[in-house]
Amino acid sequence: MGYVIHAIVGKSDAITKITSNWVVAKKVDLRQGYSLIQVSDELLDDINELVNSEKDAPYPEFLKLSSSLHELLQSESITKTFAYIESDYFGSVGAQSAVLYANGETVLGPLKTEIKWCSNLNQYYQNPQGQLAINSVLSQLGVSTRNSMDEFESLQLGSLR
Repeated sequence: MGYVIHAIVGKSDAITKITSNWVVAKKVDLRQGYSLIQVSDELLDDINELVNSEKDAPYPEFLKLSSSLHELLQSESITKTFAYIESDYFGSVGAQSAVLYANGETVLGPLKTEIKWCSNLNQYYQNPQGQLAINSVLSQLGVSTRNSMDEFESLQLGSLR
């Protein structure tokens, strides 16, 4: 089973502020007082057209983090903190990337984690080792873990699959 996520994550009030400015932006409530906006092609097109940044995309590890979306998140993060996350998995193989915005700038990332299958060892391996990119950024955003669940699971982001 595969899943793809492209989303802006933040406290619910911060996400509400962004959705109020973009007609096609839809707020999805999560646990712990957080919400997200899935970055659809239509939303990204609107942001690219209206923000109209002339710069190159800031981080090549992201598919949808255009320079216009990056500038929007920097601007919105002057008073609020946001994470931008992407994941693309099929089965247990894939990659995820994340970045954290606060005080009008990138404060963590970009981070990227890849999960691959090693047929020689007959097992999955993670590069780099350690905490996954999205969990690292969500932790800094303030998401707490519960029981044996990580930050991703604690917000129930898996339900978006």
